[in-house]
Amino acid sequence: MPITDPGLHFKLPFVQQVNSFDKRYLAWDGPMVEMSTKDKTYVQVDTFARWRITDPMRYYLRLRDERSAQSRLEDILGSETRTAIARHELIEVVRNDKQRKPLQDESLAGLAGEEAGIGVLRPIRAGRAAIENDVYAAAAPKLAEFGVELLDVRFKRINYNRQVLERIHQRMISERLQIAQRFRSEGEGEAARIHGNKERDINEIESAAYKRVQEIQGEADAKRRNLRQSLRAEAGSGRVL
Repeated sequence: MPITDPGLHFKLPFVQQVNSFDKRYLAWDGPMVEMSTKDKTYVQVDTFARWRITDPMRYYLRLRDERSAQSRLEDILGSETRTAIARHELIEVVRNDKQRKPLQDESLAGLAGEEAGIGVLRPIRAGRAAIENDVYAAAAPKLAEFGVELLDVRFKRINYNRQVLERIHQRMISERLQIAQRFRSEGEGEAARIHGNKERDINEIESAAYKRVQEIQGEADAKRRNLRQSLRAEAGSGRVL
């Protein structure tokens, strides 16, 4: 008969045997396991959980000790984690909450056309927190059959596979190259506009200068003709030698 209350208790010598179990919250830290997502992308998932013994008699009959319990937790939680990950795409696994609004680079706000998707995360339907809840909901009833209550399960770390990392890096490089090309195109367009304005201003200045030169030459020619006429007039009147 299990005894769960504190206090002084007795047993019959050589007849009864005492098996003690921890009533505290216990930890399970699973190994890093590689598994595939729905879109056939391999990730390495590190999972941990908290549990406790709620039915000592059933726990003793089914598992005997904590070592067996840890092994059973690894089997059940590992299997349910692989099943949950396989039902979702990679973005659902790495994104924590579908309500989260990621920050966007201000320099990408004006993108249009095919470039409009650069730096923008597409919406998700579940998220990592929902996947963790799915694992908990599927594993808790199975562990309850062993007298174990699953308190919580979480993904401690999710790493990309090496091939996945290379694809992500290539995508990041491609996006940045597109952004750089956009900036270059805008710069070239601005340079062409500035060069065109410069040529227009030069033409306007040269035109105004030529017009002014012609005006000055015309004024000079007019003054010269007037001076000659006045000199001839004075010469004809005998006042000028």
